[in-house]
Amino acid sequence: MRVFAILSVCCACGTQGSADHTWPPYTSLPALASGDVDGDGFTDLFALSDTRTYEVLGGVDIGPHPAPIGSYSEAFDARGAARAAIVVTSSARDVLVTARSRDDIGMLDIEVRRDVGLVKTSAFSIPFDGTEVWLSSGQGLVLIGAGGTVWLIDAADLQSSKPSPIEIPPPIGGWGRTKLAMAYALGADRFIVVSSDTAAFRARLPEDWSSFAWEPIRQGVAWLGQTAVDINRDGRPELVGLDAGAPPNLCSLELETQAVRCIRMTSNETYADVTILGGSFDALTRTDFLVVHSRPTGQAYDVFGDVRFGSTTLTLAATTAGTPVFTQGTSPIYLIPIFEPERPTPWVVQLDSSGLFGYCYRIVNGDVQSCP
Repeated sequence: MRVFAILSVCCACGTQGSADHTWPPYTSLPALASGDVDGDGFTDLFALSDTRTYEVLGGVDIGPHPAPIGSYSEAFDARGAARAAIVVTSSARDVLVTARSRDDIGMLDIEVRRDVGLVKTSAFSIPFDGTEVWLSSGQGLVLIGAGGTVWLIDAADLQSSKPSPIEIPPPIGGWGRTKLAMAYALGADRFIVVSSDTAAFRARLPEDWSSFAWEPIRQGVAWLGQTAVDINRDGRPELVGLDAGAPPNLCSLELETQAVRCIRMTSNETYADVTILGGSFDALTRTDFLVVHSRPTGQAYDVFGDVRFGSTTLTLAATTAGTPVFTQGTSPIYLIPIFEPERPTPWVVQLDSSGLFGYCYRIVNGDVQSCP
């Protein structure tokens, strides 16, 4: 049995605000992150509004029940438009990294916080042109997408009072509208990959930046909902996205061989607002995928169970086309797994732009059902 919980919108669920801090906080929440910041083995949840950062401690408030999350702790006030958040392992302890834009002065503020109460350890700012923002991490690196630029910082440097981010030079002709970046290791070498809607570029991280050079590894149609997932469990991620052509396919790009493997989606309908979550949703070791997307009547899902590499395609044990069940929201932004020590499978958190509300679902033999 695979179990996950969905948090979706509830814009008018009651009266705002009393001393018990009922979740959701009834405000726009453009960014969400999860990770074990207090070190107790439970995943903690963090949500950003344009004025506050909210912290929900795992093992206390997050649970597998259909009722709303019981409470939250309001961590601190903040300023600037909330753009992105990520939890990064740094010096053996997870830290929360947030990005807020101040468009009036063209800057993106990055803050690093740790432990219960989110004590600030460092902060810095980088130039920003007012477009898309994303954060990613891997191989001891943090990558920051700030509009048309990509910045890199060593994760260990997050603990210093004055971190030193490096602006990564783009490829000749630029890389277009970036969607995500990832890092991986091959032997003693570390590589970074930056992906746009229609292209991806790879470069070895040099000791001397004068030798830095990009190599194109994908060019083609747009992939929606891009994410990084290690499908074949070799320690290196694959780039995964939805090719919304005719017919639509869930596709992966193997970064070293540049091999593209795809599997047909369960419907030929138009896919929009796509969010993809990959991971092991059961006690098995193979990779599962949950693909959530919008329909005119609400949200729908596709579940792909036990995905593995074929010679030229992705193969799997089970496929399910879901009817619209996520009807509390309209367009998903994030799917985030929530881990608890005593459970072999993660919950999954969904966020849209108007707030959070808790629902519990489980996947049984490829079918999404309400929790009993």
